[in-house]
Formats: sequence, C-alpha cells, structure tokens
Amino acid sequence: CDAPFLPHDLAARLGAAAGDGGFALAADAGGRRHPTFGLWPTRLRAPLRADLAAGARRVGDWMVAHGAVLARFPGSEAEFFNVNAPEDLARAEVLAREVEAPPGGSRA
Repeated sequence: CDAPFLPHDLAARLGAAAGDGGFALAADAGGRRHPTFGLWPTRLRAPLRADLAAGARRVGDWMVAHGAVLARFPGSEAEFFNVNAPEDLARAEVLAREVEAPPGGSRA
C-alpha cells in the first residue's frame, strides 16, 4: 500500500529473472536494489531469521550473498517509489499525475 506504482508485471518479471533458483529481487534502471520487492524461496526462512537475530541489517546484501539475482525494471522513477512521510505523499501525487498523463501531456 505504500508503493502505489508497482509494475503490473512485477511477479512475472521476478519469476523470469529468478529462473530455477527461485530467488530474485527488483532493481530499478539505475541498479538500486529494492529487496522488499522480491521472490523469496521459503527454504531461506530459517537462515534469514538466524542472520537477522545475529545482527544482519542489510537484507539486500544478504539476498545477493545467498544467490538472489537482480530483476531489472528500466521503467520510470515512480515504479518503486515508497510513501513513508507526508512529503512522500505529496511527491506521489505529482507522480500519479505524470503516470496518468499520456505522452505529449494532453488528456483531450
């Protein structure tokens, strides 16, 4: 609910990138990783829990270290925009207008 512009084909693209390993996380065009948007194999539940309990905090790094591949999403800035604060909501409203506007800017 706090990332309102996710790509409609998110699951399909994560699955395609994950292949037989079944482990992928989303990355935008700039290579920035978005580990909360991923396809996670349940076999890693216990190792993740143990590593978090031991102090691991960089889940994106943990994912890559455990074999996750990056699923590239070369779309707009809006796709993985996360709304966490009032100023984020204001930015999301601007992005929503940009996403709704067809190329050329006219909605005739």
